[in-house]
Amino acid sequence: MKIDAELLSIISLMDDPDITVREAVINRLVSRGEESLQILDRYITENRTHDYERQKEVLNHARDRIAFERLSRFLNSRDHTLLDGMILVSKCLNPEINEQLFSSQISEMSEEIIQELSDDKTDLENMSIFNYFFFRRLGFVYSDFLIEKEEGTLLDQVLITRKGNPVAISIMYFLLARAVGMEIYPLCFPGGFVPVLKGEKGKILFYLNIFKGGAVFTKENLADFFKEIGVEYTPDDVRVEDDLALVVIYAELLGYLYRNDENSCNYKRIERVLSLMGDKRFL
Repeated sequence: MKIDAELLSIISLMDDPDITVREAVINRLVSRGEESLQILDRYITENRTHDYERQKEVLNHARDRIAFERLSRFLNSRDHTLLDGMILVSKCLNPEINEQLFSSQISEMSEEIIQELSDDKTDLENMSIFNYFFFRRLGFVYSDFLIEKEEGTLLDQVLITRKGNPVAISIMYFLLARAVGMEIYPLCFPGGFVPVLKGEKGKILFYLNIFKGGAVFTKENLADFFKEIGVEYTPDDVRVEDDLALVVIYAELLGYLYRNDENSCNYKRIERVLSLMGDKRFL
């Protein structure tokens, strides 16, 4: 798509020192949307006829506003898709993330799994197939147990390396499960969660130990699982949550990653994300 007359006229105003003009430009760019920003970004990068740095700053402000407005609408809607939520949180941290690439990577990974799953197989058989693909064929592995590295936390990077801290790998597990149509949700407890496979009418069929390759266990073994991870099991404190909880968990994870530099731009961005999510926390 080529640049149009309005965008050309906007370029001349992007480096205007007047704050009112600058705000008007940002508002118009936001209303035009991300596609226009991409066109404009490409044009000013290729031509650089004005104050390039100031122009990029205006574009980044517009991208930020679009990202946070999209996340706010998502959180206030009833249409919570897990993939959309993860992409929107990621874009609030880095508005230049390629969401089409993100989505296509998830889709490509899921296609091979879908071919092996079948309604003719039992839930246990399908679960075993999914775990085999996730941990063996796709090769997702745990690293960075102290949650100190971006490459082990940021989902767009974990998608490439297939290595990440336990929470990031767990989120990838949920993302791929949702992409292949498996009803796997987080059973949340104070400080963490365990994946569960739900059947008809929301009944829990299996509990999944993601630290042991997605090993299946039943409710009778739930107390033993909590004992193994060093958490006191209190039935009243556990609850199956929806995809929105996983979106909050990812934002919490990012907040923990950047916790040691509260003055950093990334920490401030994630604090802003969490402020949109209310008071409920899961980690």
